[in-house]
Amino acid sequence: MSMALNVNLRDLERLNAAIANAATGSLEQLGEPVGQILEDGARERLESLKSAPDGSPWPAWSERYAKTVSGGQSLLDAEGDLIDSISSEAQSETVLVGSNLPYAGVHNEGWPEQNIPARQYLGISEDEAERIGIEIGEWYLGLLQ
Repeated sequence: MSMALNVNLRDLERLNAAIANAATGSLEQLGEPVGQILEDGARERLESLKSAPDGSPWPAWSERYAKTVSGGQSLLDAEGDLIDSISSEAQSETVLVGSNLPYAGVHNEGWPEQNIPARQYLGISEDEAERIGIEIGEWYLGLLQ
């Protein structure tokens, strides 16, 4: 009994062309959905989770500040301005996510001189990292087709 193996090199040519196409793909196109994932995560932390990207809970209000808060107000979500200001911008090799409000950095990083603790809302949670990984995989698959 004889056996033969036939290798079609045209398939390799098609694969090489797809790899070359992937190498020239626009990272900016990938940055837009990644930015949206990170925006959504920051908004969720501000609106409901009240925790840092690593899952650690934010410090509660100081007793002094708690006395000045009106009913229904929650940490970093008085009137929704910070939540509404979260945006992202995809650039050629970078995704910027944040807020242009002057107090946004103080809330995220804290201000020890004023006894304001950090309540980090910007960052990448494990879930977001997983979703970004899936997005990257789908982007590469799209380029290889």
